Amino acid sequence: MLHRVWNDHLNVADLCVVWGHNAVSLDLSEFDFWNGQFTCSFRTRSNSAWASFRPDQISNNHLLSDDQWVRERIEDLRIGDQVSLRGYLSRYSHGSGFTRGTSTTRSDTGNGACETLYVEDVWITARMNEGWHLMYASAWWGVLGSAALWLWGVMSGRIR
Repeated sequence: MLHRVWNDHLNVADLCVVWGHNAVSLDLSEFDFWNGQFTCSFRTRSNSAWASFRPDQISNNHLLSDDQWVRERIEDLRIGDQVSLRGYLSRYSHGSGFTRGTSTTRSDTGNGACETLYVEDVWITARMNEGWHLMYASAWWGVLGSAALWLWGVMSGRIR
């Protein structure tokens, strides 16, 4: 949303990425992850999971691209997907005075610790359990269908 307000049309998405030890050695279902346009946040109630988590193996990534095919692939990404990205760490700006740099170290934290990546190619190497995504979408259609059916019943006098 803010990217549009700032006329930052190169920034396609902000993506919270977990890799390395965190991705292969932890039960990530013990964690909650969420991100905003400038943050990648996580928490767990498990002390052992927290002790094993490596904060240098998670990041907020600003994904940039001017290639329509790459932009569409980025828009196809869903929470839990395993992805591979190829590109360059970048610093960019535009005519209204906006400038964004990139982190070049894994030990930094806070404001400015995110990576800005110009993406040349993106692959979804594995989707999160497709069944859950299908059930989630189906549940929403079921709620909408039920509401429409109820409204039709009320409007037609069949339900009082």
